[in-house]
Amino acid sequence: MIIKGLHGQSFFDVAIQYTGLAQNAAAIALANNKLASDEADGDLIIPDNLSINYKVVDSFTKSTTKPASYEEF
Repeated sequence: MIIKGLHGQSFFDVAIQYTGLAQNAAAIALANNKLASDEADGDLIIPDNLSINYKVVDSFTKSTTKPASYEEF
């Protein structure tokens, strides 16, 4: 899956938002040739083989909650 990372967003936010598990941050960063500590903005690949917590993902999908490290300009 390809997603659009937001300016100021971290890979930990991306992992929680799209997989429901913070432990996927390093795998998502690696799939995008970045470090987990790098900013996760722009087009990003979310690997298909990651574990998913659908309850957490559904809560993000159904709410207007913004990721914790998102910067709105």
